[in-house]
Amino acid sequence: MENDKRRLEGKEPVPEYRLPTEDEWSFVASQSLLGTSPGIQKDSVNPSKRGVMNICGLYNLANNVTEWTSSIPRITGGKPNTSRAQTSQRIARGGSWKTKPDINLRYEINKDTRDDHTGFRVVRSICPSDGIQ
Repeated sequence: MENDKRRLEGKEPVPEYRLPTEDEWSFVASQSLLGTSPGIQKDSVNPSKRGVMNICGLYNLANNVTEWTSSIPRITGGKPNTSRAQTSQRIARGGSWKTKPDINLRYEINKDTRDDHTGFRVVRSICPSDGIQ
């Protein structure tokens, strides 16, 4: 809404932040690992820049917290499920300190779920004024 208002006023939009889709999360999580920084704890949440880092510079995609995505579960045939019951479900990906450390773990959870081993990571949409092509 803020960017729509800014466009009407002839102003540059501000960067948009959002949850990644399941496909975006999977792509980034599958990138090669560079190594592990010292001082990680195995049975608790770790600081954001400690642990296992991949070539994208992101840490702990498999073993810190399971991460929300913006994706909703799909029905047979790969189409998004838009039934009322399913729209309250979202996909969360990756392992956590409380589960097996695995980027392939996938959960369908209620969007109102709150616990100590599920978190989120936001992505930033690129704006033309960022100079990135």
